[in-house]
Amino acid sequence: MGETYLLKRPGGGDLHVRRRLAEGPSVVFVHGFCGGGDLFSHLFSTTELAGYDLITFDLLGHGRSSASSGLVSDTDLTWFEDLSLVLDEVGGKPKVLVGWSMGTIGIAEYLTRARGGGSVSGVNLIAPAFSVGNEKAKHRSGARFSSAVSGLLSSDPARQRVGLVEFAEEVMGDVDPQACAAAIGVAALSDLAARRRLITTSVDYDEFYQSIEEPLLVSIGNNDPVIDSESTRQLMTGTRAKLSIYEGVGHAVHFAQSGRFVSELVGFLEDLGL
Repeated sequence: MGETYLLKRPGGGDLHVRRRLAEGPSVVFVHGFCGGGDLFSHLFSTTELAGYDLITFDLLGHGRSSASSGLVSDTDLTWFEDLSLVLDEVGGKPKVLVGWSMGTIGIAEYLTRARGGGSVSGVNLIAPAFSVGNEKAKHRSGARFSSAVSGLLSSDPARQRVGLVEFAEEVMGDVDPQACAAAIGVAALSDLAARRRLITTSVDYDEFYQSIEEPLLVSIGNNDPVIDSESTRQLMTGTRAKLSIYEGVGHAVHFAQSGRFVSELVGFLEDLGL
């Protein structure tokens, strides 16, 4: 399942990283709100990805990375700094970024601030959240998911516990119960300051992804209770992005149909000539 280690952040604290080193190009997975790198670890054992250098990490304030309180302000998103630190580990190898849900925001933050896009060869988005912290994002979010988020942002431990379960059920859907339990555990590790910072800071990357220079594969389920998949389809229509729709699948595309997801990701990598 790869090696795990900690990276020292220049601004303080550590990032927890998992890497399964291989000679091939690097594939870096970026989690979303209340997520963590462990929610990609099941992909590390797939034979189709055996030749690729696979990397996951926990954003500051998430998973087994350091808590964010006292290290950053309430409005300081750390996507760019954290992802830059991880990608520095890759060096000059070709790299593709795979972002799930709000990981979409993290990738956009990096690509818009890194010189030359940080030499990223391509991007795969899973159930993307193109905006957050504004009315557009609220309109695209499912009602029960919004209720779960409200609980996760509460200072009341009882409300937080209810929110954790609702959150995992909406995000994971009817995939393996063990995966749902893992999502609860991962979400519980995120600190309250990080949750509030990520979900309330207004960001909108609709236009960025409509005109992104890097090749783009977008993987969505048409039964997503978290983010309205139809809005994603409409947003990507007429762009250069390749849109892959999973019938009857919810938010966790890479869990619900992992075989197809991996096959399409490998096809995307091969089309890039990597």
